[in-house]
Amino acid sequence: MCEEFGGLATKAVIYTHSHVDHYGGLRGVVDPADVASGKVKIYAPEGILEAAVAENVMAGNAMSRRASYMYGNLLPPDPKGQVGAGLGTTTSAGTVTLLPPTEIVTKTGEKHTIDGLTLEFLMAPGSEAPSEMLRYIEEKRAISAAEDCTHTLHNTYSLRGAKIREPLPWSKYLNQVLTMWGAKPDVMFAQHH
Repeated sequence: MCEEFGGLATKAVIYTHSHVDHYGGLRGVVDPADVASGKVKIYAPEGILEAAVAENVMAGNAMSRRASYMYGNLLPPDPKGQVGAGLGTTTSAGTVTLLPPTEIVTKTGEKHTIDGLTLEFLMAPGSEAPSEMLRYIEEKRAISAAEDCTHTLHNTYSLRGAKIREPLPWSKYLNQVLTMWGAKPDVMFAQHH
């Protein structure tokens, strides 16, 4: 769909968790007709729609306004305006979209083959988001840590008013990552880094 991908077709999308900055730009890379036809699958952790609606529809207007103050996404991008937001450059001010997942991941250790790659999932609800999962990509020897392991201190409370993230379950999920995949990867990446 996007010319910037140099002709590469999107085969699947993975919603790592229920925060709007991890699903809200989907229509920029996927045509909803391709999802409806089964050409593109959307993988997501169990409970994602409920968590996304609870956080972004019920409290969305207030959180959106506070997020603009917190991240400065409406400031001009220059040295005197918006230069960063901690986890990345800043949040989008564009249109938010959410397409329902076609594939729900429900348990740790569940594996799916996506475009020839084997992905093993680790469920991490209540870590960075109420509905979240991490994954190990076997053929690439890579861990995708969602937002549970980034280059910043774990965000236990967001100034925009998102639900509090309990540090104990989060730390236990990181220990589980070490137990399941600690000796396997060559690289680990997070969606913001």
